Amino acid sequence: MDNHVLKNEMNTGKKQPKWDIYEAAILLDGYLETQQKCQPRIQIIKRVSEQLRNMAINRGKVIDEVYRNENGISYQMQSMDSAYKGENVYVPATRLFKEVVELYRTDTERYFDILEEAKRMVAAKQNNKEAFLWEDYKKDFLAFLGWYLYPYKKS
Repeated sequence: MDNHVLKNEMNTGKKQPKWDIYEAAILLDGYLETQQKCQPRIQIIKRVSEQLRNMAINRGKVIDEVYRNENGISYQMQSMDSAYKGENVYVPATRLFKEVVELYRTDTERYFDILEEAKRMVAAKQNNKEAFLWEDYKKDFLAFLGWYLYPYKKS
């Protein structure tokens, strides 16, 4: 294992970190590939796992061997299947997965913008944490600005 893979809270029974929109976009992209049947599903799952693990490392996270591993991705693919089909198949869809599928269907351009940003996070120079922190600060500031300008608007 590389030096980014450490034993941490994953082995103490704590839950995996919540997924974000960028991870969900990569998972949906992989799910859509499985539906085209151009590559074996197991290869797509392996690639998605590697992408999400690289993204985490590039964002400065410390991960272990369980973080977004192939077994977990296979399980989450089933959840994405439910989200895409609009019904429980084997694993119920998460709210985030339903939202990313809805975005894909109703605002495809925005979905692909998010997917491209996610792919940049995967390909970014490792430990480029400052760049990602800046993006987080920008998002937080814009969210605050929206709240400040429209404090009574419901989300």
